[in-house]
Amino acid sequence: MIDNVIFILGCGHSGTTLLRKIIGNHKNILEINYESYIFYTKEIIKFDEWNNDRKLYNKKWICEKTPKHIYKIDMIYEYINDPKIIIIIRNGLDVITSLLQRYGNVNIALNRYINDNYQWLLHKNKEKFHIIKYENLILNTEVELQKICHYLNEDYDYNMINYVKNPFELDTDFFKHTNNNESSLPVSSSSSLPPLPETSSLPSSSSLSLICDEKHEILRSYQINQNLYNSSINRYEHELSVGDMNICLNNESFIDIMTKLEYDLPASPPSSAASSSP
Repeated sequence: MIDNVIFILGCGHSGTTLLRKIIGNHKNILEINYESYIFYTKEIIKFDEWNNDRKLYNKKWICEKTPKHIYKIDMIYEYINDPKIIIIIRNGLDVITSLLQRYGNVNIALNRYINDNYQWLLHKNKEKFHIIKYENLILNTEVELQKICHYLNEDYDYNMINYVKNPFELDTDFFKHTNNNESSLPVSSSSSLPPLPETSSLPSSSSLSLICDEKHEILRSYQINQNLYNSSINRYEHELSVGDMNICLNNESFIDIMTKLEYDLPASPPSSAASSSP
């Protein structure tokens, strides 16, 4: 078994890439700057490659981020000695707003938020995880990074927040796409989860996505190369339609997760919410 591996997990669009970029700038941490899906491909030999790179660059830790590894936590413990699992969480309405931009369907976005979060919330080892709120990372960055360093038993490295950024602009028609007609997918309504198929193939939602994988990578790169900004907090108030918000707020599992993660639920859609599509 390999030691000293950090896994950044969480529902997609919760800030996992940003957190990996920041943590990976610590002087003692080797950042794996792509999503490996190592527990899906089962190319465990990659751990040997990463371990060699760690020694080459005189690093103590390896930091890997693949959000879908939230479904492979048991495998993480099988292959890694005392893994350090960092879960980043975010207001569900903001996550769904972001996922909706990708999928174009609130049911798909809501299902992903519910299922991804229950994977770790119901896990037997969750007390060993370090939980960080995306909102706290943005508003109190240094304090939250000090907590992560304490979890890793590492000294705080001021370079973490000064990771290299290469900002660029998106094309004006980047988000133009056709409507997604896959609107009949069922949405989880209780805390019970359907059985998950065991498969070695990569989990893919590209057939349901309005933004193809290539464009998603461009968008992700664009976002993490911006300065930290708090306009990404409560963006649902201006971007999520009243109809889509009501679908979320009337879902028992969504309410359960938001409560467990200690997020306040709006009593009703804010007056600034986007108008529902006709």
